[in-house]
Amino acid sequence: MDAAMRVADLLDTQLLRTAHRECVPREKHDCACAVHSEPLDADKMFREYADAAEQMRPFVRDTGAAG
Repeated sequence: MDAAMRVADLLDTQLLRTAHRECVPREKHDCACAVHSEPLDADKMFREYADAAEQMRPFVRDTGAAG
């Protein structure tokens, strides 16, 4: 099952960490046949995504209630 993540989801640190814990083991399995690939590191990926989310935070707005 594929999962999509919204920008707002990136800003929720707990949700982001949970998503990485669930997704990375599956991706490790899927990438096992890839030649010359580095092992996926869930903690490193989480930190990179969390850092990127913090940089994007000032630009994220709720546009659903636009009137």
